[in-house]
Amino acid sequence: MSIDKTCWVEISRKALTANIDSMRARLAPKVKIMAVVKANAYGHGLLEVAKIAAEHGVDFFGVNNLDEAVRLRNIKIKTPILALGYTPLANLKDAVNHDISIVAYNAETINRLQEIAAKYKKNARAHIKIETGLNRQGVSPQDLPGFIKLVKSKKNIEIEGISTHYANIEDTTEHSYARRQLENFQQAYELFQASQVAPPYGLHRGRHFIRQRPF
Repeated sequence: MSIDKTCWVEISRKALTANIDSMRARLAPKVKIMAVVKANAYGHGLLEVAKIAAEHGVDFFGVNNLDEAVRLRNIKIKTPILALGYTPLANLKDAVNHDISIVAYNAETINRLQEIAAKYKKNARAHIKIETGLNRQGVSPQDLPGFIKLVKSKKNIEIEGISTHYANIEDTTEHSYARRQLENFQQAYELFQASQVAPPYGLHRGRHFIRQRPF
């Protein structure tokens, strides 16, 4: 029995590129745009959307995992890619060999990433995730000084950025918790600076927005 396809999604290249232009027009000149295309570009088509966005000059791609990142590399996308989700230790080799940045927040990942990068005589790139209030993943404020000391000792790891995932950021009436999280994130960045580890990018993630900006 054949099944007729009665439902499909049509993506407008013109609308997508107009959205990118609209966002860029609202940002400061040095702010970078990350196109988050995880989960099949939220159902819009990972490869289709990424090709258009890459041609239109987005600065980064955000994906959920290494599988999605490698798919983009396989269609010759050279744009920097960040795997936003947890990368298992067994997959770190693929991250290094395909030039994909990862999010890291534990010593186990940092130590293994250094081993692999040194073995292949390459530099690995990582974004350090900071716990600011969601209490799910990230380096806690009390553990951050020791963690910075650890990453500074790894000669083959470049700290490309720091990131966080805000909690309750969509509350439009009460902003105190959101402000406290932003303050925690800023304090973490200042600690990196004081330790002479100055990541060029800060990535703020919340349920309803994502923005990447240089400090």
